[in-house]
Amino acid sequence: MVKIFFETKKEKKYSLNFFFILLLIVTVSACKSGPENLEYGKDSCAFCKMQLMDTKYGAELITEKGKVYKFDDTGCLLDFEKQNLGSQKVAQELVVDYSNPGKLITALTSFHIKCAGAKSPMGSDITSFEKEENMNKYIQQLQGEKITWSEIKTSFNK
Repeated sequence: MVKIFFETKKEKKYSLNFFFILLLIVTVSACKSGPENLEYGKDSCAFCKMQLMDTKYGAELITEKGKVYKFDDTGCLLDFEKQNLGSQKVAQELVVDYSNPGKLITALTSFHIKCAGAKSPMGSDITSFEKEENMNKYIQQLQGEKITWSEIKTSFNK
């Protein structure tokens, strides 16, 4: 049975300590700083405000403080970084794997092609893949050329 009144100061002290530790655990566990699923048809792009619709495209940016921004196109993520982040630091940049629609992958370690043959939602023409062999399967079909994440970022920061 839970005591509402404490018989001794020692009981009160231990009970208050337990309460504050429990509160701290609940607060810390409520803080989510990882990727969130993109909800196509529901989520809107943080940059262009268009609704996310094409499951082969999308991106997500997570700041060091755990703030999550969702995008319909890799170009929107990069434009948002350039124009809106200010002093916020980026913890993760994620893009959708074209060959596995809706799956977020780390942009830096992914494989990318710049291609006019793919119609990305906002026309950035950047298509990303988790595996190099998947990228190689699509490179001719999409009339693209390999490009690294650092080359993509450089071209958007001009």
